[in-house]
Amino acid sequence: MNDEISQFIGIDVSKDSLSIFVWGQQGNSLEIKNTEQAISNWLMNVPAGSFIGLESTGRYHKLAASMGYNAGMTIFLLQPRDMSNYRRSVTPRSKTDNIDAQVLARFVAMEHKNLRLWKPSTKEQEKIDDLLRIRALCSSSRAKLAMAGKESPDTSALLDDLAKTFNQTIAQIDKAMAVTIKSITGLTENYKRLRTVSGIGKVSGAGIANILAHYEFRNADALIGYVGLDPKPVESGKYRGRRRLSKRGPSQIRWLLYLASMAAVKKEAFKPLYKASIDKGLSRTAALCIVARKILRIAYAIWNKPGAIFDPTKLLKSTPLPA
Repeated sequence: MNDEISQFIGIDVSKDSLSIFVWGQQGNSLEIKNTEQAISNWLMNVPAGSFIGLESTGRYHKLAASMGYNAGMTIFLLQPRDMSNYRRSVTPRSKTDNIDAQVLARFVAMEHKNLRLWKPSTKEQEKIDDLLRIRALCSSSRAKLAMAGKESPDTSALLDDLAKTFNQTIAQIDKAMAVTIKSITGLTENYKRLRTVSGIGKVSGAGIANILAHYEFRNADALIGYVGLDPKPVESGKYRGRRRLSKRGPSQIRWLLYLASMAAVKKEAFKPLYKASIDKGLSRTAALCIVARKILRIAYAIWNKPGAIFDPTKLLKSTPLPA
């Protein structure tokens, strides 16, 4: 690896190839295969400590991101929706792999100080993510079957065997998730402590624990922002628009936290916060999102304080205002 000044690099990823552009250089992007050998050959000529931005593209980005990280590069995994909006603002008339790579390089060059660093998940962390994703698909399909059965009672019996299969599959997934959590050093105890929070169950606990084990967050607000539960202000002059969730992070975790809040408001600890939000005129959904944010704040505090568990009396003593 040479001793040149670090570069700002954008990589447009597809299943079979990578379009690579270095910010500040002239010409089109470099095209290489999305294979270990091709990426290894390219990285040999990349200056140490360079900044590389890639869009999140399912699994196709993982090889280049992991190899770049292991080679000492600073990796940023960028959200496709953000990059789509950014591309339209700087190149409104065209979209090609070459242009996309240039846009990514430009964004990294301009915004790298404000971006979250990426690091690869362990095999166990990836397995938990995969199990959570598959479980969500099974749960969604099971719910659709149940709805279909209600809409057509005469045919509901035909769906019983399929529903049982989904139940068995979900049970197997839960068992595999429990085994995987136990296999990760130090995670089991933290997972158990998270489960002491009202509303956090075995599935939501696994998802929250996996995120906290993988990433380091400056504070609880950063965690809430990562998950996408932060409300976006819409203001201009005297205008004050309706706030909506940013929904920028993993949708599966947001859904699990929403379900956790539905369970939590049935407990005494979270009832005052929920009631205070409703009394202010907020919708039930908005009130549950406030409770979900509070659950996440408590989970963050417990995670970062060894030995701590949830103390409902402390929450009851605090002012029941929306978080």
